[in-house]
Amino acid sequence: MVTCHTIARHTGFELNNIQRHRAAGSAAITYRVFVSGEIYGGKRFYDRGGLTGRRALAAITLGGQAHMFGEDGMHGPLEEVMLRPFLQGTLASTGLDVLPPFIGWHIPYISDEARREIMESWRKRIRSINADAPLQFPSLNDFDEKLRPLKAGKDSLTV
Repeated sequence: MVTCHTIARHTGFELNNIQRHRAAGSAAITYRVFVSGEIYGGKRFYDRGGLTGRRALAAITLGGQAHMFGEDGMHGPLEEVMLRPFLQGTLASTGLDVLPPFIGWHIPYISDEARREIMESWRKRIRSINADAPLQFPSLNDFDEKLRPLKAGKDSLTV
């Protein structure tokens, strides 16, 4: 397990004493090293991963505006393009139920009042987190013993 304190010593990431105290007991700010075979690997992926029954929520702040990450935006949909490797490849593949991420948009350029509104949205999100439905990711029930899709679809390969 690598905590923020350990990260701070190696990356220049700094926490003041109050933040360090808060982070010490926070699972949300703790980075874990996933070991193949214990948490994932073989046929321990997605709904059969070692972290099933647990939930994950990514909270992200960006300098960009929401319209830049839409279907027709210059960067494409954030969850499907830029966050997919993290949400699916790191979190969901280990068995975590991944909740839709919380995004704070345009952070460096907004007013203090707009930041307060984002923080209030974050508080509301945390209070209602148990009502959030997880994002959908593959289920091993949809694949055969060699992990080939059981149903032919647009992503399946045929030989």
